[in-house]
Amino acid sequence: LHGVIPGKGVSPVPGGRRVTMMLALWCNIQIRDEPGAGSARPFPLGDDQPLWAKQLTAGGPSKLH
Repeated sequence: LHGVIPGKGVSPVPGGRRVTMMLALWCNIQIRDEPGAGSARPFPLGDDQPLWAKQLTAGGPSKLH
């Protein structure tokens, strides 16, 4: 499943940004814990989070909804 938020075209808000969301549904999947980018990775938590993960979790779980 792949989508772009807020949708087709430019953002309705001047200077606004669009976000791409991808979601995969698998019957069987192997989670990969080794370093590096790629699919089937656990969300990075802890003090050594990359910047993008810190931005997503800033302010606590309520910001993720």
